[in-house]
Amino acid sequence: MFRYNPSSNRLVPRLTSALLLVLLGVHSFHVQPAYAGSGPTIDIPASNITPTMDGVCNPSEYSDATQVTVTVGGIHTFPVFMKHTADYAYFCFGDASGLPLPNGGDSQVAIYIDPDNDGSSNAGEHFGIWMPYNPLGSPHARYWGTGHAYNGPDPGGWQAVKYQNLNIWQVEFRISHQTLGGWKHTVGLALFYHWWRGPSDDFSWPQNGIWASPLYWGNGKLITNEVDIGYSLTVPTMDGLCGSEYSDASTINFTAPGGDVTAYLEHSLTDLYVCLKNLSIPSAGLEDEPNAALYIARRGTGGGAPGQNELLFTISYAGTVQANTGDGVGFTGPDPGGHVVVRGLNNGTWDAEFQISGATIGRWYARRIGLTVAEQSVNAIGDHFGWPVGYDSAIPYSWGVGNLKELGNHNYLPLVIR
Repeated sequence: MFRYNPSSNRLVPRLTSALLLVLLGVHSFHVQPAYAGSGPTIDIPASNITPTMDGVCNPSEYSDATQVTVTVGGIHTFPVFMKHTADYAYFCFGDASGLPLPNGGDSQVAIYIDPDNDGSSNAGEHFGIWMPYNPLGSPHARYWGTGHAYNGPDPGGWQAVKYQNLNIWQVEFRISHQTLGGWKHTVGLALFYHWWRGPSDDFSWPQNGIWASPLYWGNGKLITNEVDIGYSLTVPTMDGLCGSEYSDASTINFTAPGGDVTAYLEHSLTDLYVCLKNLSIPSAGLEDEPNAALYIARRGTGGGAPGQNELLFTISYAGTVQANTGDGVGFTGPDPGGHVVVRGLNNGTWDAEFQISGATIGRWYARRIGLTVAEQSVNAIGDHFGWPVGYDSAIPYSWGVGNLKELGNHNYLPLVIR
């Protein structure tokens, strides 16, 4: 087992580890390698609530976060709260009772991240961020470097703040989506309280206390919401209304100024159908803005900015339709074609109906696509309300996932080179 040395960031092998290495050298037997994923797996959910970076794990800001517990010295416990918005992942150590106070050691808390979760110990592939208890101490971050140490460059894209008041201390970390490699994937993750009573007196999640080997860390799934989109025998009539033709469709809901909006989703053998019901009538002067929107990432997870594989279809309350591909920043690229978008008026509300051809989406078989539905520019230009939680229209991998079902599988035959 390896222990952490805050002053040098070097490995201090225990005697048992040295004996194990001797035994491995004497006896030649096959050892099953440990892969990334050997630790526990948790979901790190998306959130619409952006925490204030003040070092305080405010319950109102972390009410929708995943929580794990770290035990210190067998007698103290503290929670770590984890979640992400479209832009950042947040990790907050402690609660109202605070973190355990140092008991003789030069204590600090730390988070370790392996962005691609491959378990590799190669230089530059995983990093740590540390925050000392010492009121005069500052946070720092380093990639894994050479000589069994975190002495590589600073990964950037992070912030750490501590709160200290009398006998209470808490620590809040924030890491950008760029530094983490985006959302909708799993990162290697370890959370530590280092040097409680003295050097190498470490406590962690997972509980194995191994900070220097991502092979034995836990797994944090940076998830967004998902919806299954199944096959329907009933092909909707494109009249702009979400009627009985969508009785067998999947549904998702989000809250807009006029109340709850329901999105119905299904597909035929050739087309995707999405219908938004109970949309709010926009304020005066906004009736011809792109009020109802469907975003699709046709390559699956999407990236950090909209490109040619990200599509936007909109219709205004006045009936104006727009369709564009991504341009690297927003959506001003060419119309991808293969779509019908219409709207229908109700008593005080309206519906918007989208038909997108499978040819436009491409790879029309059972798989995952990126997906967001939204109501926009309702009370002011640029306001938006939609699904999934915590999305940003300009960050495609923050969108939700639509699981296309019952379209048949796409099987790949192995290539054999003789």
